[in-house]
Amino acid sequence: MTREERATRARALHRAGWTDPAIAAHLGVSTRTVLRLRHEPTRTRKATVIIDRPKPSASWHRHGACTRPTPVPADWDGDGDTTESIAAQNICMLRCPVRALCLAEAMHVEGAMPTGGRNGIAGGLTPVQRASLYRTLRSRTQEVPA
Repeated sequence: MTREERATRARALHRAGWTDPAIAAHLGVSTRTVLRLRHEPTRTRKATVIIDRPKPSASWHRHGACTRPTPVPADWDGDGDTTESIAAQNICMLRCPVRALCLAEAMHVEGAMPTGGRNGIAGGLTPVQRASLYRTLRSRTQEVPA
């Protein structure tokens, strides 16, 4: 058993209510070692989510459905409440080949910005939907043991 495994097991047994001498006997180490194992810092890594990824390259912009010369809605900057905004959102969702990149860039640029600071349709989502997605992804990000 490695040192990290012993430390993890010592912490788990301590949380379960075991005494230090009982943990030491179970692991086959001294009580002093148990204290050291329980209190040494553990290495952790952050779970990676879309909002923590680096900004994608800008060359994808010209492939977006919003840049095509076909008749497109005028309200790409809307908030999703008007008919034009809903039409723009549908074009993003159904016809855009770079929707994921667009959403990734919007999430990267906007970050923890409040809903009022966000604007326009990006990646097929309205500002309110992107803010909600950001909060959901951030709440799922947690410390994961290495």
